[in-house]
Amino acid sequence: MNERFRYPISNDELNFWRKAFGGVLDDLDFKIYFLLRENGRMSDTEMAKRLNVSATTVRRRRLFLQERGYLQIIGILILQELNLAYADVLVKFEKTASEKEILSG
Repeated sequence: MNERFRYPISNDELNFWRKAFGGVLDDLDFKIYFLLRENGRMSDTEMAKRLNVSATTVRRRRLFLQERGYLQIIGILILQELNLAYADVLVKFEKTASEKEILSG
């Protein structure tokens, strides 16, 4: 990994995503996703600089992720800026988990 990019997630989370996608995506795909997760308006050129690859490479990968439905860039309201209570919730489960295992927590 180069000095311009640091994963904004833990190694455990990264390993979860690697396992979840079963080799369909590589680390560059994940890096693009993580950068966009932090700033959905980041340009392909800026991502390319941070990842030390060409803008064409980033654009091609981003479009692949979007066309396959793996990545969707959306707008959200930042509720804390409106002094409203909110909670960010991420639910993860193994693809092989049964409905019973998921519902029992």
